[in-house]
Amino acid sequence: MSEDANFINNLKRELNPICGPSKKGLALISKRGEILYSDLASETEQKILRFKQSFQGLTQGSNITLIKGKEATIIVCASEETLLAVETKQNIGFALLYLHSLIKKYEAEFKKYTKKMPPPA
Repeated sequence: MSEDANFINNLKRELNPICGPSKKGLALISKRGEILYSDLASETEQKILRFKQSFQGLTQGSNITLIKGKEATIIVCASEETLLAVETKQNIGFALLYLHSLIKKYEAEFKKYTKKMPPPA
């Protein structure tokens, strides 16, 4: 299994407390709006990409939270150029705290994703 696949699998496992046992609900997105990895529904991806213009203004740890009913989609800046998006039914405050600790834990891996991205066209 590749290093990237291991990283994604580790994230999915770690996100289980806020995303649920389906292990769905994760996306890695560049600040330019490129979806690097996603198992989100295409409808959710499109909803996230509506905020593409705001991505450049996010600093590490800042977030955009989209709420629909009892579900939330949280987009958190994980590194200089990488955003982590998750879907959750958990309390938003709990989910944000959990995501921040996860970003800190996998800081090196998120930075590697940043370095692998091609330069802007």
